[in-house]
Amino acid sequence: MKKLVLFLIAILSPLVFWAQGILFETGTFAAALDKAKQENKIVFLDVYTTWCGPCKQMAANLFPTVEAGKLYNKHFVNYKIDAEKGEGIEVAAKYKIQGYPTNLFLKPDGSVVYTVMGAGDLNWFLENANVAIAESKDPLQWADYEAKLNNGKPDKEFLKNYLIKGKRLGKNTDKGLDLYVEKHIGKKVKDEDLNFLLEHNQTMDNKAYALLDKNKASVDKLKATEVPDFFTYYTESLMPGTIEKLAEEKNEAGFKKIVLGYVQENSKTPKMDSWFYANAFYERLGDETKMEVFKLLRTNEMMNTSITEFKQEDTAKFGAFVLSIKRKLDQDKMPAAQQKEYIESMRAQNPQMTKIASINAAMDLNEMAWNVYETNNKQMYKDAIKWSEKSLVLFGGTDAITRVSLLDTYAHLLYRQGQKAEAIKEQEQALNLAKSANNSEVIQKTEASLQQMKDGSL
Repeated sequence: MKKLVLFLIAILSPLVFWAQGILFETGTFAAALDKAKQENKIVFLDVYTTWCGPCKQMAANLFPTVEAGKLYNKHFVNYKIDAEKGEGIEVAAKYKIQGYPTNLFLKPDGSVVYTVMGAGDLNWFLENANVAIAESKDPLQWADYEAKLNNGKPDKEFLKNYLIKGKRLGKNTDKGLDLYVEKHIGKKVKDEDLNFLLEHNQTMDNKAYALLDKNKASVDKLKATEVPDFFTYYTESLMPGTIEKLAEEKNEAGFKKIVLGYVQENSKTPKMDSWFYANAFYERLGDETKMEVFKLLRTNEMMNTSITEFKQEDTAKFGAFVLSIKRKLDQDKMPAAQQKEYIESMRAQNPQMTKIASINAAMDLNEMAWNVYETNNKQMYKDAIKWSEKSLVLFGGTDAITRVSLLDTYAHLLYRQGQKAEAIKEQEQALNLAKSANNSEVIQKTEASLQQMKDGSL
């Protein structure tokens, strides 16, 4: 009898293990849709390719988890399809798949409830399911909400639903927030009003944020148990959404006033943060000319910023980083002594964290200098050499391989300027550093460039 039990366990255990994760249908796509109709569910469709790395990561790390299996098996009929084989080719064309992986949540008639492209962690994956479930219960599409907002006289309940749906889908809802504040929040702002606006606001460019800013003392008090100085933390979380909105509107003046204005007034590292957010804005804007102008202005500002100023920003940025870590550890109730040990260990393992502003500036200066070399912009060589020199000073010796690349840029610029002996000297220094790091690929590339310098063939 004992042998029989063991035999049954051996037979069943693979099934039990697999059942812990997502169960995928093995028939046709049409059969999956038909099953969803019979069971009153929606279809989770994973569209992948065999060469897609993130697709493989999801299949290995997310689909087999207990959490994913519990949620997805309960609410969806799950199906996966290779976009480059069999009926997958037709399915990918029908849904206009642009990248992989793409996860589609479909009604039984094949219409799209929700779409997600790309890969993330388990929490992200589970949240996608929750969004799809909520969307499947809403008879209105986002376009319907937008039309009603623009053409009708939306009441409070509609505006609440509009804001909830917009946040869920990552849509800009500033117009709805403005109406909600104008019509449904009185002169005496209640805690429930503050909580609702905090939950559903996504940018700094609306009347909701203005109201929250006006009442930030009340907001900080309301959220004191969550995060000290909550409103500052909250505002920083709105930066990506604000930048995306203003870039889509091509509102450069608004970006300078709202985002850069806030940074100049509130940031402890105003130069670094201004460069960071401006780079994000101009990248999102998609205007190459404006991006190049910004990069040149940023480079000039970096050159006019003293090493002492960079060190001050390094200290301030590292202090802010440590504070954010401490907040998280406090929430996890880690004792103070353990916190100190944890932070010191992290600092020892990642020494570059103590000079983030300097390192970022060094990398940006190096990029600009190398671009001059690649484009052979002869009028800019003297400037580029100065940029490269400062990048080496700012970077220091926190990472050998990165310093090799900075030295390599400097050597190439010197060579192009006719300073062959000095170029060879710097490239030899880069090679010695690469050897000390024992990186064969970097050693090979550095040696090749050095030989070309010596031969005069670079």
